[in-house]
Amino acid sequence: ATPGFIPDLRPEQKAFFAQLFASNAAQPNAPLPFESVRDALRTGGVPALQQAFETLLASGALVRIDDAVYRCEQLARVRALLESALRRDKQITMSAFRDLAGTSRKFAVPLLEWFDAAGVTLRSGDVRVLRRKAE
Repeated sequence: ATPGFIPDLRPEQKAFFAQLFASNAAQPNAPLPFESVRDALRTGGVPALQQAFETLLASGALVRIDDAVYRCEQLARVRALLESALRRDKQITMSAFRDLAGTSRKFAVPLLEWFDAAGVTLRSGDVRVLRRKAE
């Protein structure tokens, strides 16, 4: 592959992942458990699903955080909510983030740790603050 090469999924693979990761209006930020994704890949009946999944992970279209898989759109939406709340309130607790993201503690803790690692937030005791870029 050359640096400009962008892999593309086959139509049946695209349809499989579109159905598997269909947005849930009641819980738009809820991820899929990795175990459920793994089982669906095994029983999906579409050729080369595992390779297609790895391509989606490598390209950033899907992101695995702990034992959950998020669509990049979900993470972008949660990040925007988080940054907005931090600009307004200057800090956020885990429970406030959980409520803001509309998720459970099980998913909120790994998400906050992921945002820390990604350089979005910085943990300061029991709160997170927006990481400031060097000027």
